[in-house]
Amino acid sequence: TVADQWPTPAVFWYTIRPTFNDQLESLLFALGHFLHTHGASTLWHQLVADAGRIVDINIALGLALGDLRAGPHRPLLCFDDVDFLRPPHAEQPNPQHTRVLEFLDSLRGHAPVLLMGQRAFWESDAVYPVAEFTRAQLAAWLTSLAIPHHAADVDALHAHTGGNPRLAELCVVLYQAGASDSLAAVMAQLPQSHALLPIWHRLARRLSPRERQLVHALAVFRSPAPADAWEDADDDAVEDAAAGREAATASAQLVARRLVQQDERGGVTLLPSLREVIYADLPVEMQEELHQQAAQIRAARGEYTAAAYHLHRAGLDDAAVELWYPQRTQEINRGQGGAALTVFSQISQRRLAPRLRKQLLLIRAELHELTGAADQVIDDLAAETWAPDDLATPDAMLHLGDAQEARGQGDVAQDTYQAGLDAAAHLLRQSTQLHVQRSMTKLRRRDMAAAWREANLARYHAETMLGVVNDQRGDYDEAAAHYAAALAIATAIDHQAGVAQMHHYLLILATRRQDMAGVLRHGDAAIEFYERVGDRVNRECVRSNLASAYIQVGRFDDAIEPAAAALRFFEAVENPFRVAQNASNLAEAHAELGNLDAAATYAELVLQQEEPHSHPYALFTLGKVHGLRGQWTTAQQYYDQSRRIAEMNDDTYLLAYAWRALGEVHQALDDAPAAHSSLAHALQLFQRLDMDEEIRRTQALLESVTSG
Repeated sequence: TVADQWPTPAVFWYTIRPTFNDQLESLLFALGHFLHTHGASTLWHQLVADAGRIVDINIALGLALGDLRAGPHRPLLCFDDVDFLRPPHAEQPNPQHTRVLEFLDSLRGHAPVLLMGQRAFWESDAVYPVAEFTRAQLAAWLTSLAIPHHAADVDALHAHTGGNPRLAELCVVLYQAGASDSLAAVMAQLPQSHALLPIWHRLARRLSPRERQLVHALAVFRSPAPADAWEDADDDAVEDAAAGREAATASAQLVARRLVQQDERGGVTLLPSLREVIYADLPVEMQEELHQQAAQIRAARGEYTAAAYHLHRAGLDDAAVELWYPQRTQEINRGQGGAALTVFSQISQRRLAPRLRKQLLLIRAELHELTGAADQVIDDLAAETWAPDDLATPDAMLHLGDAQEARGQGDVAQDTYQAGLDAAAHLLRQSTQLHVQRSMTKLRRRDMAAAWREANLARYHAETMLGVVNDQRGDYDEAAAHYAAALAIATAIDHQAGVAQMHHYLLILATRRQDMAGVLRHGDAAIEFYERVGDRVNRECVRSNLASAYIQVGRFDDAIEPAAAALRFFEAVENPFRVAQNASNLAEAHAELGNLDAAATYAELVLQQEEPHSHPYALFTLGKVHGLRGQWTTAQQYYDQSRRIAEMNDDTYLLAYAWRALGEVHQALDDAPAAHSSLAHALQLFQRLDMDEEIRRTQALLESVTSG
């Protein structure tokens, strides 16, 4: 084939699957990752930095074309089943498909593109039709399969299939399913029609009940299903174990008969030509039941968007919303936003329980934001009533305000944001009031100790919130006072989880103030509690922040052990945010220690995580690595990428360091004006942050540039 004979290893293969990956976002993630693995990462980094949002398709195309030129190998881009992108009626094009088609058309002329389908799509430089089997080829094929045949059998097979390879393969499968039949007998039983359904019906009769059950189950999956979903069993349950063995045997038999295909990751799928035929032949009730089973399989493996699709097709829209809503951030960061929008756009609010209707609106709003559809966000959210005591109101007002601002309605957006803040404050007051009311109830019942505890729990929550607010404002003295008050209250009422939480908050605050003694004191106290109660997640979170503190004070050797331990844990539980945090700490520590290869490796690990807020730190570290190697031009590129993303994220802290690093690079390149400008930017930001040591260092660099 063209792909098999391509002279370089860079072959990209993308099969269009309706409602699963037929959106431009999915295609760009796949293409960006492919180019990234082949040494050209601009598109991938931008997509991850933008959290899957395609701000401008022309920019995405430009980045893709740049990566295609920059890669070490000339790639072949293969797109299979492109027929699905053609609208059934020219008057009703699918907007998502139109975007994909425009993108594919723009790639032509810049890279070899192989389009596969039942019909030619555009005028092409070359057309490779799949040739029909000749009689001689059929005879050779049957011989290679050790199937006894005569010339008349070959003629009959050619006549019944017209030489179509897939139909011929199905006929062979039918023969292999009937152990005592000759090929001639099989041909005599075949209907004259070339349709697949009669052939499937005849084949289905020869399958065992377990094989038919597995084929039906696979018919609802749009992509390979995990084979172990039917093979796993509880060893302690004899019946379940027997069923698991039967499923494994059935799967192996279906693969041997070439009815089911396996992939290298343990997935199984029906032949594409059969899946839709078998699915359409199932009763509606069975389709719904099988979709429900498929949803359980996908959800158990953390594939929540695919699970939501199956729940919707099963008629369980309430369950689809309830499952996906808590996982929406993770799924969007995995590039599943486009596929999820296709699912949830088809769900009617009227079919949902009242408690889930607003969750559906919030899901749609967040997904429409990914595509820049601000008008749709406004239409959905503005028509709904959002009460101040509704837990969903703060999120709704945030999305609505962002959409209004995107449409230039700045004043309206300010009012919307204020409504969200008022709702958040109201909910906080409610939480505090609940503790007060519980205290009053205990008091009336003369339960003085319980009343005292409830009243102090209200005080604890209030002091904690005041500490968080002042911490975020940068008023660290006030934050420390409120955290200390909350710690004292939690200690007095023996609220041990609250004590540990306050020690953790005080550790983070001590890190910002570069108070290492406080970091160690509060860190030890928090870890002791989390180890005692078996809370590994929070224990490793404390270790992560402990590593950050060591880096802040320049104790890079000490940072490596806690960061490495935390990284191992969060990789095992697949927490990309914490993986990125600890890999970033390790990258910075190794860079400062001169372990440049290790630093680069950990920085690349950060960039592999779909956590865009961590990426500018990894890019900064890569800039440092290349600077230490004397590769100033490359260092400048990484520092500048870090600077631009830090600006977009409003990360003043990193932005100050990025400007200073750029100033040092410009100085090394003997570009004094650029060095002076960059260092001046850095000095202004460090002064705003009130970081005395960094101010002195930056001033010294400015003086050296001026005097030099």
